[in-house]
Amino acid sequence: MSFSILFKMQYKQIILRKLNVAAQTLALLILASIANMISAQESANIQLPNDIVPKVFGQDAYSNTRGENLYDLGLTQQRANEHEKAVNTLRQATHMVRVNSGLYSLLQLPIIEAEIESLMQLNLFEEVDIRQNYLRRIQAKSLVGNEKIARGLIRQAEWQNKAYHLGLDQNDEEKLFRLVDMLNLYRVALTNLEEELGEYSPTLLEPLHGILKTQYLLTGLISKSIGVYERNLSRFENDGARAYRSQNYKQGKYVISAIYDLEKNTSNNPIQATQNSLTLLADWMLWNGKRGEAKRTYMEATRAGLTVTNEDFEETPVPAEIFPVPLPLPQLDGLKPLPDTVAEESADLLISFDITKTGRAINVKRQDNSNTEDAVARKIIRLISKTRFRPQLEFGEVVIAEGITYGFDTSTW
Repeated sequence: MSFSILFKMQYKQIILRKLNVAAQTLALLILASIANMISAQESANIQLPNDIVPKVFGQDAYSNTRGENLYDLGLTQQRANEHEKAVNTLRQATHMVRVNSGLYSLLQLPIIEAEIESLMQLNLFEEVDIRQNYLRRIQAKSLVGNEKIARGLIRQAEWQNKAYHLGLDQNDEEKLFRLVDMLNLYRVALTNLEEELGEYSPTLLEPLHGILKTQYLLTGLISKSIGVYERNLSRFENDGARAYRSQNYKQGKYVISAIYDLEKNTSNNPIQATQNSLTLLADWMLWNGKRGEAKRTYMEATRAGLTVTNEDFEETPVPAEIFPVPLPLPQLDGLKPLPDTVAEESADLLISFDITKTGRAINVKRQDNSNTEDAVARKIIRLISKTRFRPQLEFGEVVIAEGITYGFDTSTW
């Protein structure tokens, strides 16, 4: 339901205050004029009058329609790339809705979401974090229905992921708190969707993948903390961190199993569903240092659907070539272990390396003669060296991949 319709429904039960007709007419004329300007020119070139808010609304500060008009004006300023003005206007709109419709009115949601969009455009990420928390409180009080609630929770979890990668947290404790919150958001969303749509609904795949994504981040953070701080930890604290990592690993396997069950029931290609799930499982094993188990599981994925003709598993014939090149882990939407690569002719930084059978990058070297600073190149070399890769397989066997070259366009960073 549109924002305007929601407003009209809300105000049918409210006694309208007398509104200055001239002010209303002027408001409509100005907004109509702005709409024509947008359709007639590029939005980036639109210059809105600085005093437009007082002109349109100043004569009737607490009109019941002012929130809706301010929202429309804020969107217009947003389309004109006047994001600072849009933020101020949208905050006024939120205030008016709170005054007229209550502290937790559903009508606030599209206004706050629009404000967050402008704050993102201004790179004011700490303010985005604050407004996301406020949005979350409104959603918790106003949304009705498990599916709607779940969608709101998933969007909040996606923000937690983005905030984590933006580095908004000051220390590992704050990072851990954010990731645990992200994990819980996906879990509650999963529960709500299951109650609403049933345990076999393909809609459950989104929160399941979100849970797995979060567990990757948790394993990475905990492993980093153990590696850096284990000398300063007591044996009890160190053992506790390792126990949590072990538990997280087991939970990840359960999630992958659930993903497989759903994909198997909905896929028209059961062999591909099996290959995908075994690949997810092998990646997870390798990420957690289970190199032997990962190798066997990758090999098993290449043989999915084949009939075993020999007692020796490794001699099963004609394995599928589904791992032709190494790929950086994790291979999940929303996680980007390395910057985007480009064709060598478009790159200003070329890095070559080899990948071992256990997915480690070795012999990482710079290969270009461009003007890209050495400090930038060293940073990428360190990043590639620390990244775990899904290994290459040939004829169902894990092999060393040599002579890999990644091209980067650093001008986009």
